[in-house]
Amino acid sequence: MNEELTIGVVTDANPADPESIEALRVAVALAEEMAKEAKIRKLVAMKNLVRRLSEERDELIKAKRDIDMMMLDSRRIYRGDDAYNDATKAQPVSSDGASNPPRQKLLKARTDRWEARMVEMLSANPWSLEPDCDPDELRQDPELAAIVQSRCDGMEMAIKNQLKWCKFDRSIRRMCKDAAQIGTGLLMGPRNAVRRKRTYRPDGQQKSMMVAEESLVPEFAEADPFFFFPEMTDRAEKAEKAFYVHLMGRMEVQNLAPGFDEFQVNALLRTDPDLGEIGKTLAIRAQYLDQKHAYKGRYAVWRYTGVLSREDLEVLDLCGCEDTPNDDEGNPEPVAMAMADIWFCQDFILRARLAPVPDDFRIPYYVFAPFPLDDLMFGIGMPMIASDSNRVANAAWLMALHNQSVSSGPLVVMDQGKLQPADRQWALRGPKVLYTKDGGVPSEVIYAFNIPNESEGALRIMDRAIAIMDEELNTSQWASPEGAEEHQTASGLAMILNVRSIMQGRVAAAADDDVFEPIICRAIWWNNDHGDDEEIKGEYMVRPLVQAERLVKDVRQQQAMAFTQMVSDPRFEGMVDNRKLLEMNVSQLDGQYADILIPEAEYMEAMANKPPDPAMLEQQYLAVRAETEKAKQQTELVKAQTEQIKLQREMLELQLASQPQSEGPDPGFALKLKQLELDEKEADNALKIAQMREEGVRLIAAARMAETRQKAQEQAMQKEREQKNKLMLKGMELEATAQEMALKRATGSGI
Repeated sequence: MNEELTIGVVTDANPADPESIEALRVAVALAEEMAKEAKIRKLVAMKNLVRRLSEERDELIKAKRDIDMMMLDSRRIYRGDDAYNDATKAQPVSSDGASNPPRQKLLKARTDRWEARMVEMLSANPWSLEPDCDPDELRQDPELAAIVQSRCDGMEMAIKNQLKWCKFDRSIRRMCKDAAQIGTGLLMGPRNAVRRKRTYRPDGQQKSMMVAEESLVPEFAEADPFFFFPEMTDRAEKAEKAFYVHLMGRMEVQNLAPGFDEFQVNALLRTDPDLGEIGKTLAIRAQYLDQKHAYKGRYAVWRYTGVLSREDLEVLDLCGCEDTPNDDEGNPEPVAMAMADIWFCQDFILRARLAPVPDDFRIPYYVFAPFPLDDLMFGIGMPMIASDSNRVANAAWLMALHNQSVSSGPLVVMDQGKLQPADRQWALRGPKVLYTKDGGVPSEVIYAFNIPNESEGALRIMDRAIAIMDEELNTSQWASPEGAEEHQTASGLAMILNVRSIMQGRVAAAADDDVFEPIICRAIWWNNDHGDDEEIKGEYMVRPLVQAERLVKDVRQQQAMAFTQMVSDPRFEGMVDNRKLLEMNVSQLDGQYADILIPEAEYMEAMANKPPDPAMLEQQYLAVRAETEKAKQQTELVKAQTEQIKLQREMLELQLASQPQSEGPDPGFALKLKQLELDEKEADNALKIAQMREEGVRLIAAARMAETRQKAQEQAMQKEREQKNKLMLKGMELEATAQEMALKRATGSGI
């Protein structure tokens, strides 16, 4: 205030007065000194703020170090190595001295299956918007309901376009990969970003030019959980602050996006990089993953997002509010504070802004941890869940290999001083001739023994460990090869459906609660605050659909497929409507598959009018021919039996005629003759029946063939008539069109 009065007095003085000029010079010098002191005080306050933030950051880095080591161990186990502390212990090696025996990568395959399953569940933007209005009011006013719904649809389409621009699907895939391998996936946003779009605009002179358009959009991006250090709470939405590090080279720091303080950036580049406490974490990471330290010569640029008080905001020139007074009786008004977004490195603040969404005190990070640790927002990865069973499986595998190698052949022990190989080579690689020396007895100087083979027992232990691993990861029913087996019983089907949905339900719930609902909410708020389209702004509710629809739909699809497998059993043939079963399966699929199904009435009509298939006609002909041949063979057999009976009767009559008349007729011959006559009559009747059957089969076959030919001819004639009718109608239309055109020309109203 004194400075303003002094300047005011000097300004009003006479410029020609030397005293006034001197007073003016003193006032200007004083103002410059005060401005310099204010600037120094501000720089000191900023350094103090950076120092305090750095101390808080280092505490969070140390608090999260055990979690980082667990994540690194999970990644080691995923790629087939032991946990770091286990790897430093003495490990059994093979008999040939190899230090790196072959290992199985069982958890890698199962983790990849879980990753793919998560991506399937979270793809295609599983969310929608609803107007946040009174439903009764919308029902009473249909016009208002239509306007509100149109705005809601516009907001939903705008957010989907923004997510598509920032490659949100790719970020989801990276998030699922980290969640499966190390237990925690991470997204961040919204962050104000400039979208540059090159569009084609013709100028009307058979030339074209590309025009670049810029627009402000919210950006949601993937993030690395190793570089994320939040306040250690059980949920991300409860944390009031978080630090995230960007490791940048000198050129990256120089080319930071517009909005950063160029003076602070240049001052930073004049100093040497100092990673500080994060350097220890990076060294541990390189040590665990057997990598070289690739972060030398890089700056650790930190992004702090958290709640700051009014004093801190004033230091950063971000506070336009007035703090509430404090008195002895207390004040019911809250203390002024806001969510700030600060980028700093070492002792320099590179950029300071308020959060892009006003009045939002949530850190802009979204932690996806389907299987969280106790009282922490971070989760445990698939490799760590089954790490114990994986160790057992690997140990059993190494035991089996070692035992198989040492028991594959006999161990030979010989006295080298009393034996001499014929080829002077001691290695046994086939038949060998050995000479004894000094009269040694062979049984005393050389002998062999076998180590028993126990690899089957080790392999049984390995199989049991793999089964336990699948139970721990819940992959035995839906992601392992055993899940493809058919289970016909109702209890087996129910078990499959329950097991398939347990851990998938946890994935869906975590995605709905911790990812899609908060992200889409902040996208709505951002568009209401910064969007250009006033027609879509409003209040909306987010409906995440991973648990509500996509998972339920997946389970229904699995149920439909399992039911289809169950009813394919021959015992249930004829009990199920195949058409309804097909429609049930198609209704569970994503896409317009129902549109390509032919209506049932049209299908039945098409089947009734379907022309006979030549292959089917040939098959019918062959069947009728086989049936006719069979009847003919039966007739020939009856004929042969009849001829045999006739021959027997003739032989009996000759034998009877050759007997002397004095002896008289023999009663036995008479009986035989009578029997043969009866057999002959029966054979004649059978022959007539067989001939009638053969004729009937022939007539029926001929009738069938004639009927088939007649149907084929009728259908061909019907098609020909329909074609002629179509051509006739087309010709009539063309003729009518020609007459109309001629009439228009004649009356002057044509072209």
